[in-house]
Amino acid sequence: MDDRIDEPFEHIPISIIAADRQGRVTYANPTAAQLLQRPLLGHSLTDVLGVSAISEGVSQSRIQGSYYKVFINHTDHGRIWVSLFPMDERSEISSVLDAIPDGLLFVDGTGCVVDCNSNAARLIGCPKSDLMHRHFAQVLQLDEPCAHSLSLTLTTGAACDDLNHEYKRSDHEPIWMSMNARAQVTKEGDITGAVITFKDVTAQLMVESLMRVKDKAIESSINGIAMFHPTGRIIYANRSFLQMIGAAHIGEIMGVQISDFLIPALDLDALQHLGVWQGELRIRKKGGDTISCVLAVSSAFLAWRHESVFMASVSDISDRIKAERERESMITQLMEARDAITARDLLNQAILDAAFDAVLTLDADGKIVQMNASAQALFLCGDKHPPALTDLVVSGPSGFQGSLLKGNTSFDATGVKADGTPFPMRIGIHQISAVDRLVAVIRDLTSEKQLEAQLRHAQKMEAIGLLAGGVAHDFNNILQGIDLALELARSDSRSIDQAASFIARGKDLIRQILRFSRRTPEQQNTPLTLNTVVGEAMKLVQSTMPSTVVLDLQLGETCVVKGDPGDIQRVIINLCTNSIYAMRECGGTLKVRIAQSDLGPTNAFHVAPGHHAIVSVSDSGEGMDEGVLDRVFEPFFTTKPVGEGTGLGLSVIHGIVLNHRGGIAVKSRVGYGTSVEVALPLMTDSQVQSLPSEVSAGGGDERILLVDDEAPIVTMLGAVLEKSGYRIQTTTSSVEAVRWVQADPAGFDLVITDQTMPDMTGDKVAKAIAAVNPKLPVVLMSGFSQKLAQSTPSALGVRRILLKPVSAVQFRKVVRDVLDEKLVCEDQ
Repeated sequence: MDDRIDEPFEHIPISIIAADRQGRVTYANPTAAQLLQRPLLGHSLTDVLGVSAISEGVSQSRIQGSYYKVFINHTDHGRIWVSLFPMDERSEISSVLDAIPDGLLFVDGTGCVVDCNSNAARLIGCPKSDLMHRHFAQVLQLDEPCAHSLSLTLTTGAACDDLNHEYKRSDHEPIWMSMNARAQVTKEGDITGAVITFKDVTAQLMVESLMRVKDKAIESSINGIAMFHPTGRIIYANRSFLQMIGAAHIGEIMGVQISDFLIPALDLDALQHLGVWQGELRIRKKGGDTISCVLAVSSAFLAWRHESVFMASVSDISDRIKAERERESMITQLMEARDAITARDLLNQAILDAAFDAVLTLDADGKIVQMNASAQALFLCGDKHPPALTDLVVSGPSGFQGSLLKGNTSFDATGVKADGTPFPMRIGIHQISAVDRLVAVIRDLTSEKQLEAQLRHAQKMEAIGLLAGGVAHDFNNILQGIDLALELARSDSRSIDQAASFIARGKDLIRQILRFSRRTPEQQNTPLTLNTVVGEAMKLVQSTMPSTVVLDLQLGETCVVKGDPGDIQRVIINLCTNSIYAMRECGGTLKVRIAQSDLGPTNAFHVAPGHHAIVSVSDSGEGMDEGVLDRVFEPFFTTKPVGEGTGLGLSVIHGIVLNHRGGIAVKSRVGYGTSVEVALPLMTDSQVQSLPSEVSAGGGDERILLVDDEAPIVTMLGAVLEKSGYRIQTTTSSVEAVRWVQADPAGFDLVITDQTMPDMTGDKVAKAIAAVNPKLPVVLMSGFSQKLAQSTPSALGVRRILLKPVSAVQFRKVVRDVLDEKLVCEDQ
């Protein structure tokens, strides 16, 4: 029996046996082998089961002193399936297949479907009966290449793995499926059919594409960044690029040809063929001025949109060119002075000492003849200088030693001071033919390199902030629609709760992105039992621990703190993950402890004195030296190889702990492991109270106007409120909403509007409504808005601000609270 056919039954607690058309056993899973306790393969089913015949249907057999129901199923291609159940169970083998999360299609030798599980019908979007006796290529809507790849399994027996294909359901958006196929082969080697498995990988492909685009943007972000279509139309530009060309906002250049700003223009045909380009050119600003730049262009493919784009990274080198021209001008002036004065005047040390750069006079062999005061100070050598210029240069471009003896050349290199300290420098060699001498002009680039590094770091942080805002807005809008749809369908599906948990994790991801970019909503501080939160986190950690690591967990006495349980779990999981990584080679013990401690005014956590809960995570791994220990909380700093760490984890948890008014302390020694302790302020006995639970809000019959430019969102919001009895009117146009209120100022009891609207933003809608009816309450909603994140409802003239995604329970409660507040104000 084929391995891929066996695999679903290997670990299930139901006895499964397969036989050929003569009734000889060809497969038995471990559960069946343990139950029957006798040789099975090759033996007759009648002997194995103690039944008189193996006709299709249900019978019973006495096995090991107990009676079992025997379900026998003959397939079209000659295989016999047998499943054994105790007499008190009524499950059939279809329940086993239905428990497999992937879709399963069983096809005969002609490729027609002879059986399937319920998940296959669910993914395809039609009843199981509609799939029977249809060719698999028609069922899965396969194009010719995909159908051919799967057909090879039927004709040759070759396995087909990880075949991606876009499937268009009649009731949903298109989804991407990943398909595998395994042939069903008899003992004689005949191919009687195949099993095709498939699953929905749409979200996975979308996330991977988004991450690739984001990573390329960050990695190539030297200065200005622009994204453009293969036709040359600009579709995105960051703030630095806009400033570089003199534009105030993206709308001024959206859709404009990228070549309109480049001198010379890009050869788009060649670029599309090559995929990359890099070089120096000039950028034309909107006012007509030009600046010198280095341009790097690379291509990126957005898989879920089937679209290629180009990313352009631009660095302004005007100052560098200006400085080079100034240096060239200075050298030219020196050379002109040489013709006007004698050789002795040219070598006058007083003139050289007046230069800010280090100037060295060399003979034809590169031996140092003289050094000015700046050179002596730079190399810390005083009057006793090294014999040759080569003694001062550690490394440089290929063949730089030969360049040191040639005139009219310049390059960047690494120099060395008298005390052995290396430093970056730029060296220019100029020949003085009249006296057979060389002049070396050296500039220390240490400060310049430090400034460049700081600028790159600042640009990287800015890029993360910009990306976080865009991702947050779009992703939260998607989550809002899914969340409300799940709420409405909760009573009709057993798996909705699991889907809802994934939405909560997506919402938590957005909060983490926004927190790092310093654009996060207010943290939810609620009383929680720290021991419970840590214990739940450790369950997740324990499931991923290798067998070489032993967990020593002591949760200690109960500690109640104020905080966000998701944030605290993230801290614990991150610290444990780092500890496990440190013990990956030799194994060890992971210790997690919770204790209480009274901290004094001076403590290692730098927190206010008082009663604190201390969570410690320690390992017996490789440890850290002082250099690494001093930098563990720096963003982007990591000791892990490329691809295994981003350097964001510890910096994020450090921010989480500080937001909880706590502190964190790290102790480590190379070879002795690492211990991280987190201190969180404990709640007093008078403050401890039960965690509040959500209470369903009452309904009403008030008339509510819903405004959102995304039709699915406004439709589902309306459905949520209509179920509570409210009278709902919806629109996707903010201008139309204002027009309705102006036409009938008393026609609505409440207006709920999205903030980010194409024609009129939500806060402007609120102002327009207030001008007509100041007593009409307005609630603002948004997936992400920097303006809302930095404002209060009263400052914007609204009653509430709701950040998507919001649960249906919370949404109904806010609506009811605002309407009740309106009634109180009217009574007064």
